Amino acid sequence: MTPTASTTLRGDLNQVVEEAAAMDRFFIGHLVLPALRVDTVSGQYPKLTLTESELLKAGATKRESGASYGRVKQRYTSDTYTCLDRGLEVPVDDNDKAAVARYFDAEAAAAKHAMRMVRLDHEIRVAAAIMNATTFGAGTNSVVAYTYANIATIDFSYDVREAVRRVKAKGVIPNTVVLSDTVFNRVRESTLLKNNCGLGAGSGKASPVTAALLGTLFADDGITNVYVAKAVYDSADKGQTASVGDVWGTTYVWVGNVTGGPIQEGGAGRTLAFNSSGLESIWETMTYRDEVHKSDIVRVSQNTDEKITDSTAGTLITTQYE
Repeated sequence: MTPTASTTLRGDLNQVVEEAAAMDRFFIGHLVLPALRVDTVSGQYPKLTLTESELLKAGATKRESGASYGRVKQRYTSDTYTCLDRGLEVPVDDNDKAAVARYFDAEAAAAKHAMRMVRLDHEIRVAAAIMNATTFGAGTNSVVAYTYANIATIDFSYDVREAVRRVKAKGVIPNTVVLSDTVFNRVRESTLLKNNCGLGAGSGKASPVTAALLGTLFADDGITNVYVAKAVYDSADKGQTASVGDVWGTTYVWVGNVTGGPIQEGGAGRTLAFNSSGLESIWETMTYRDEVHKSDIVRVSQNTDEKITDSTAGTLITTQYE
C-alpha cells in the first residue's frame, strides 16, 4: 500500500524486524529465490530458452575463401510477472504499551510477530514453487527409498551427483541442494553418507554429518550451498487443533542453480519485489494511529512475485520417504 500522510514509514522498526528475521535461521526462502527489486507491480521480460534459443546447439561452419560464415539469429521469448501485496497489521493498545514498557518495546515485539508471519507465508510460497514437479519435471526416484529400514543402503551422495548430471545436461551448472530438516535427519544417519564423509565405523570420529560437511563433500560437483529447511507451519483452520508439518515437505530434494542479481544472470528464479516506499528492503514496516481504538497499528507488508524464471535450472529427487 502506498504510504499516506497518516502513515509513518518506520526504518527503525524495519531494522528490528530484519534482525529478528536473521535470527529465524529456519527460513531459507529468501536464499533460494533471491530478492530482485522491480520498478513496476507487473511487467514482461525477455527470456532465452533451451529449445527456442537453441542454447546448446553446435553451429560453427567452415568458411571457404571469399565466402562468409554461417549465421544464426538468437531468438527470444518472453515471460511475465505480477507482484501481489500481502501483509499483516498488529494493533498496539495504549494501555498495553504502557503496561509492558519497562520490560520491552511493544511496537518492536508487534513488528517481530508480524514479520515472522509474513516471512512464513513467503517461505510457503517459495517451497511450493521450488518443490514443484510441474515446473521442474517429474522427480527421479532415489536409487534406494529413504526409509529407516534402508538406513544402511540409502545413497544420498549418488542421488545428488546424478541430479547434478541431469541439470548439467540442460546446460546449467547447479550450485545448490535444498532439502527439509526431516529428510536431512534421515540421510545424515545413513551408513553410506557417513562413510563418504569420513565418519563411518572405525573412523574414530564422533562428529555428525552437517550441512557444511555436505557442502564440502559435493564441492567438486560445483555445489556451494546446502540449505536445510527447518521451517514448520500450522495448517489447521483458525481455532482448530494445531497440525504442524514441514513447509518444504519430505517428497523431494531439489538440486539446481541459485543466482542473485538481474534475471539475465541465470538461476532458477527470484523473489521479484515492488517496493513503493523506496526502502531497500523487500519488506515494509510502518505504523499509523487508530485513535478510535487508542492504538498504534504496526504493519509489515511484502509486495512480491515468487517467480521461477528458468525451469531448466533445477531437478528433483523423489525421496520415497516413509
